Amino acid sequence: MLARFTVSGETFSEGVGVDGATGAFAHLDAGSARVELVEYDPAGEDRGNETVNQPGAKHLGLAVDDLDRFYEELPADVETVSEAQTTESGTRILFLRDPEDNLVEIIEV
Repeated sequence: MLARFTVSGETFSEGVGVDGATGAFAHLDAGSARVELVEYDPAGEDRGNETVNQPGAKHLGLAVDDLDRFYEELPADVETVSEAQTTESGTRILFLRDPEDNLVEIIEV
């Protein structure tokens, strides 16, 4: 295991689209990739593939060096779920939808 941590606060709640949300994270080493497992509180309601905090929710996470620049350079037709923001833990994130409506997390490293 690479890391275990919890994230909450207003920015995190806004990022996942759920008031009062908390996420308990575990990062696992998968060789040249990292697997992130998240347990959300409150657990999400059955909303299809619209939100991040539902049982079985999944998304692709990609790392960038400069999240603000990435956000500014997004084409106008890209649907963002939230603006680039800093979570309570200091992590910079942004969620968007790809052309097939899959959820994608962009994280600054």
